[in-house]
Amino acid sequence: IKRINPSISNDEVRTILGNTADKVGGYTYLNGRCNELGFGRLNAFAAIQSVYPAISGPSLVCTSGSTYTVNNIPSDDSVLWSSSSNLVNISSSGDTAVFQANGSGSGQIWATIVSPECGNTTIALTVMASPGPISIDFDAPPGRFTAMIDGVPTATSYKWYCDGVLNSSTS
Repeated sequence: IKRINPSISNDEVRTILGNTADKVGGYTYLNGRCNELGFGRLNAFAAIQSVYPAISGPSLVCTSGSTYTVNNIPSDDSVLWSSSSNLVNISSSGDTAVFQANGSGSGQIWATIVSPECGNTTIALTVMASPGPISIDFDAPPGRFTAMIDGVPTATSYKWYCDGVLNSSTS
């Protein structure tokens, strides 16, 4: 735990180990502890996972933008954000960034954690980029017609038909 985040105190390590321990044996745990087994069985994987940096945010990125944050960054570290070509980083500050879709389909958001003590580590989050709501206006007797749909994450183009006739297409 301290190797991942050297700024964590010994008391914080003890709390993390207690909070992530598996409650086993069919005993009654009060405030996370029982007399027979203490805090339970040590779960090193859960303890490490609870302090390891991770990107959090929505799984769908639209043209209106979505906010992402890296959790569990040691105080001396900084973050460099990047993404696949179907996403654009429209703003970032420290451990938070806002990405916007400029295409569709599966995409990646990367956060490179720059640590003076441990070097650089890159973590990733897979998201779906969606073009957002798509609308079209065209004349359809007896008057003007407006259609709007939510963007389909895997769509690369849309074709609009009225009475079986192609009226417009977008890509």
